[in-house]
Amino acid sequence: MKKVSILCDALPREIEVCGERFGIITDFRRWILAVDAFGDREIPDTMTKIRCVTMLVCPELWRRIRAGEKFPAEFYTELAIELLRFASCGEELSKTGNVDGGRGERSFDFTQDSEVIFASFMETYGIDLTLSRMHWWKFTALLRNLPEKCGFMRIVQLRRCDTSRIEDDSLRRRIRRAKAAVRIR
Repeated sequence: MKKVSILCDALPREIEVCGERFGIITDFRRWILAVDAFGDREIPDTMTKIRCVTMLVCPELWRRIRAGEKFPAEFYTELAIELLRFASCGEELSKTGNVDGGRGERSFDFTQDSEVIFASFMETYGIDLTLSRMHWWKFTALLRNLPEKCGFMRIVQLRRCDTSRIEDDSLRRRIRRAKAAVRIR
């Protein structure tokens, strides 16, 4: 997948796996479900997660899998890479890192934070996410660029706050309590 300019290029609507092109559902709601499915610790193995995500975003491929078509292991490896590349909006996977900047902790959860994400989009952009059909890459660009003052970004900043660097004991305790109140469950 080549680097795409969200301003000048058509956003992708398919992925290529082992030389074969597959149409994908690009609506942000499906990709939120896919991201949640891939991160779900109750789904036991990578293959099950890939199939779960495929069901959500690659309808033609899912139909072929359900019909019993067999694909080699390298197909699923490449499929996983292409799905992750699409989920990261075409960025090279080595450059994307974690949403928290690499500490391994998540700084937001689409399900837990859905109301504050909705409110932040409404406040900042005037977009009602319950009514909008939006490509995953557009949604992600808007989410990444919400202003620091909106509710969602304040929660993300609080979760990212490293309290070990705060010298004032009273302030450190208050921030730890606030972090506990908004921690991802």
